[in-house]
Amino acid sequence: MKQTIKAFDAVAFTRGIRDAHHEQLKDATPEERAQFYRAKALELHAELGLPSPSDPGSTAARQPESR
Repeated sequence: MKQTIKAFDAVAFTRGIRDAHHEQLKDATPEERAQFYRAKALELHAELGLPSPSDPGSTAARQPESR
């Protein structure tokens, strides 16, 4: 059987992130967890040049209208 060499192991990468987040949040309250993930989302939006989800004019902050 031919064996291939992975240039990037997505499973190991994801597990590493998950394990690091677990260590950071293992004693956190639900509110602290939510704050942590909100901060991470803001960092990602800034890194990608997207509007902040908390910007009032941003489409990310808009909720769908209920009918």
